[in-house]
Amino acid sequence: MKINKRQELENMLTDKQHLKLKSSIDQLLNTVVLIDELKAKLLTQGYKTYVGRGIAFYHMRKNIKIKGSDLGRSYSLASIEKRLAQNIGIEVKEQLQQQQKRQKKQGLGI
Repeated sequence: MKINKRQELENMLTDKQHLKLKSSIDQLLNTVVLIDELKAKLLTQGYKTYVGRGIAFYHMRKNIKIKGSDLGRSYSLASIEKRLAQNIGIEVKEQLQQQQKRQKKQGLGI
């Protein structure tokens, strides 16, 4: 009986960590462009990130290792890289728009 209660408690703690990590990743993916930036910002939040064939996150204080694919399909390495690529596309579009505005102000509009 004690084993089951302990396992339930561990599962609850792990679920909380999963949710916290998911929300952190979602917030950071809106602001970063490179996987290295994501790793650095997650490190400040207490997660060390390992990238290999996949991606894994290690919560340093609680000693919990979480694979990205365990969080869900949208948190696998391939999915995170796709989301980062979309961010790069958005950033490039914004830069082009700003450049076009500057050219129009200077009278060089095309």
